[in-house]
Amino acid sequence: MAAKPSRSQLRKKLKTVFSKVVRRVGICQRCGFSTVRYLQCSHIRSKKAHPRLEFDLDNVLSMCQKCHIYWWHKEPYEAIEWFEKEFPDQAKRLREKVLNEMSLPKPDLEGLLEKYEKLLAE
Repeated sequence: MAAKPSRSQLRKKLKTVFSKVVRRVGICQRCGFSTVRYLQCSHIRSKKAHPRLEFDLDNVLSMCQKCHIYWWHKEPYEAIEWFEKEFPDQAKRLREKVLNEMSLPKPDLEGLLEKYEKLLAE
């Protein structure tokens, strides 16, 4: 019988699968660049400050490296203003989740991994 994966192994696999799900959009959601190989999973609210939202699809966008690293991280006020204008429904859901974050359950890593693997298989 195979040993159950450790929490760190599970997180590592989940990060990979989650990123693939996010990048499956196929384009940078800011500039429209369309080479999947260069797309990144860009978190809106930081993973460190909001750990319960790390694997939440409302907390991420698919972005090319240029938009993610050299715009999103360099111009956060402009980036958030743009996000709220371009994705108002997602921004509203994310705001509500941030306000209620402490009452959200801790992420079920195994359940999330299974959910996102199924999305990739579709």
